[in-house]
Amino acid sequence: MSKSQLIIGRDKNGNVTYGLNFPADTEQAVKFALLASTAVAVTVPAWASVAIFTFNSGANVWVDDKNTATLPTLTVTGTTSELNPIVRNVKPGSTISLITDVNAIANIVFYPDPRNQNGI
Repeated sequence: MSKSQLIIGRDKNGNVTYGLNFPADTEQAVKFALLASTAVAVTVPAWASVAIFTFNSGANVWVDDKNTATLPTLTVTGTTSELNPIVRNVKPGSTISLITDVNAIANIVFYPDPRNQNGI
């Protein structure tokens, strides 16, 4: 089944623009509740290379594509987790981990590589 495409173009000034369609089917988007201090793992679909994240207002969601996401502590440490990402490249079949310090709602919409419109 064909997936909605992430459309990349250019405006009259040559700046990159993005066009988003609603998901074509239920495999393309996931929505779920996050419980405070409980990591959730989401598997990236095999055809996806871009993920668009949205969270409810006021949520601080840490997202990690390499390790289980963790909450910050009082100790300064390096991390691969990122706070409230919006759009990220993802690896097909990989796992994304999310965690928050308060109960939250998350939504992730996956898109295929916009440079490969026929590769679905």
